[in-house]
Amino acid sequence: MKEHNKNDQAASLRNKVASKTKQQHLPPRSEKHSTVKGKMRWKVSPALLRIIFIFVVVLLLIGWIIW
Repeated sequence: MKEHNKNDQAASLRNKVASKTKQQHLPPRSEKHSTVKGKMRWKVSPALLRIIFIFVVVLLLIGWIIW
């Protein structure tokens, strides 16, 4: 076995990772997530839409029958 492999086999990989992290200069996570990214979208499931639709239809039928 070579002498440099006996000491530290992962030294070259560790050096590559260290050099990549130094180059990126990323902002802190708290700074990145503190800004608002525009409008919030409502996610409505199809099952909930069906229930709302049936409820509205029933209310319309009841209103029509009473009138």
